[in-house]
Amino acid sequence: MVTISENKKPKLWTYASAQLQYAVTYVIITLFVLLFLNIYCAQANEFLFRQSKFISLQERANLTASEIAATGQINADTASSIAFRTGSRLARVVVTDYNGNILYDSTRYSDPEAPTPSEVFDVLFGESPFTWYYEKGVMRAAIAVPIYMDSQICGSVYMLEVDNNDGKLLLSLYRNILTTTLVLGAFLVIFSIFYVRRYGRRLKKIMTSMRIIQEGDFSHKIEMGGNDELAFLAEEFNYLTERLQISESKRRQFVSDASHELKTPLTVILTNAEILQESDWDATRTDRFVDNIRTMAEQMRGLVEGLLELARVDNGAVRTAFAAVDFSRLVSEALLPFEPLFFEQNLQLESEIQDRILLHGSERHLCQVVDILLDNAQKYSSTGGRTVVRLRRQGRNHCVLTVANQGMPIPQQELRQIFKRFYRVDPVRSMNRSYGLGLSIAETIVREHQGKIWAESRNGYNVFSVQFPISGHPERNQKPAVD
Repeated sequence: MVTISENKKPKLWTYASAQLQYAVTYVIITLFVLLFLNIYCAQANEFLFRQSKFISLQERANLTASEIAATGQINADTASSIAFRTGSRLARVVVTDYNGNILYDSTRYSDPEAPTPSEVFDVLFGESPFTWYYEKGVMRAAIAVPIYMDSQICGSVYMLEVDNNDGKLLLSLYRNILTTTLVLGAFLVIFSIFYVRRYGRRLKKIMTSMRIIQEGDFSHKIEMGGNDELAFLAEEFNYLTERLQISESKRRQFVSDASHELKTPLTVILTNAEILQESDWDATRTDRFVDNIRTMAEQMRGLVEGLLELARVDNGAVRTAFAAVDFSRLVSEALLPFEPLFFEQNLQLESEIQDRILLHGSERHLCQVVDILLDNAQKYSSTGGRTVVRLRRQGRNHCVLTVANQGMPIPQQELRQIFKRFYRVDPVRSMNRSYGLGLSIAETIVREHQGKIWAESRNGYNVFSVQFPISGHPERNQKPAVD
């Protein structure tokens, strides 16, 4: 049973909603901070005005009390003469004796029924009362101080100030702070809406592009300006889609090439099988058809084995088997099975190998690289041609393996193409069981060993060179002598 899942398109509004939530949260927090600053500024202004009034009234009240005390007596005449002069432009000035009896009251004519202020009794009992409050643009401040004679309280001075000017000033400050807060809040809301819409549009580009990529269009690119995180994300996304496009192109080319390579042997097999079924053939022709089928089947098996090996190498099977390898010994041993093959084909095989070149890698895959290069040289050498295998150190940290064979020169434009999968300089070589996979496998193995491989054609020789990093020096790997 096959289960088909519906390809649901992502709802872009959910992302816009998330951005809206972030923006609303940001606005609320910012407005809360502005409100806090508004309240703090208002309280700070009230505190400053309160302290200013306290200091001013305290100085005037203490001045009045000290002048009365300096006369040496407290009576209505003394109190009125001094208080009238020092308490000018105040809303009310009251002077009392020790018992709280009013000796002077600046409001006795305008408001004869005005009660004795409570601050007077507080100060007579040893307290230092000061009251301040603000309401509807009017600021009221009152203070009472004792009158001392011979270090004894013998009376009190009370002063009340009603200041409309300072009240209006404080009210104006309140309104300015509130107006500034509202303007900043409105600007913040407008900016947040603009930011959410702009950010949402940019984010929607990415989400739309992701949906396009999901549908298989790897050529799509995001055009995102700016230098922020979304621009960086768009660049990474474009790089990823480019890699996906390359991988998809390689995959399609691989499937096409593999299908093409399998098509010919399959056609031969099916044709020979159909011929065998059509009529009776003598033993000789029957054996020939069977041999054709076997040959094509072996060719298909070689191709499939090459594809499987290439898949294993691509999946990282090389690095799982890394260990110390004596590459000099490995190359020497890899030459032995090829000597009879070269001899049978009247080819010359020579080698120059330096001793004790050590690598860190997979012995089996390194041997496979050598086998691929030797097999390539054996197949495509000219008649009676010479093949030279050299292994030498290059500097202190690298070694170079070269396999040079005499043969038909490889065109310069083909030298970089021969390492591609299924690529062959001469398509007829497929009849010689060459599928264009060997050099591709070798390149992948070399790359996994942090090495390089390249090809050259010079002086009648096709030269394949491989460079590997070495893991140590011979003198460091020799065993110490035993006494």
